[in-house]
Amino acid sequence: MTRFDYDYWPFPVATADAAVSQKDDKVLFLKSAYDDGYESFRFGINDYGARSKEREGCMLERGRNRWEIRLAEGQQRRLLAFVNSFSAAGEAVKQWLGGACAKEIAQNISSSLVTPPGAKASHIITEEDSPT
Repeated sequence: MTRFDYDYWPFPVATADAAVSQKDDKVLFLKSAYDDGYESFRFGINDYGARSKEREGCMLERGRNRWEIRLAEGQQRRLLAFVNSFSAAGEAVKQWLGGACAKEIAQNISSSLVTPPGAKASHIITEEDSPT
């Protein structure tokens, strides 16, 4: 996906979107990440993310009440995880951008982790990330 496929925050939100609780969580994430100085965005049909100069986190919708979190540092993926709520995914991304390590984030979201059908684990830490 190229950079021009992204809708960067701030962008207009339809009144109907704002009335739905799940959409509110998404708008709150975009606004919060943006207010913290990160580049926040929406892409695809219902996917979200944010990035700093060194790190990026994306949240991909994977069915009803399931989100895939992808955290990367440069071109290296550090954490892949599946959670049962958008708010847990958003918090993981914001913690990552704030400098938390992948292991710490996995511990912080442990109560929200889910193992999708066909997967062997709820999360994968690919290699230890560098300290910030």
